[in-house]
Amino acid sequence: MSVDVVKEMLTNHSDAEVIAYLDSVMTGLLQNYKIATKQNQPELLYSNLGDIAMVASIIRAMKKRNDAIAAQKEA
Repeated sequence: MSVDVVKEMLTNHSDAEVIAYLDSVMTGLLQNYKIATKQNQPELLYSNLGDIAMVASIIRAMKKRNDAIAAQKEA
């Protein structure tokens, strides 16, 4: 059984909850970026790839969902 994080987020949580979660993740990513650049260790950024991909997937799904809703309203 596989877990679809994006579907779970959009189905079980309000937009406000999703945005709060994404804000938290992005804050952590920014902190990691600052540490990596300050310590001149760009390899630290590789550990962020999974979070970046997840954030991008959730935002893409939210946009797709919102575009579909807007298209239904126009029809």
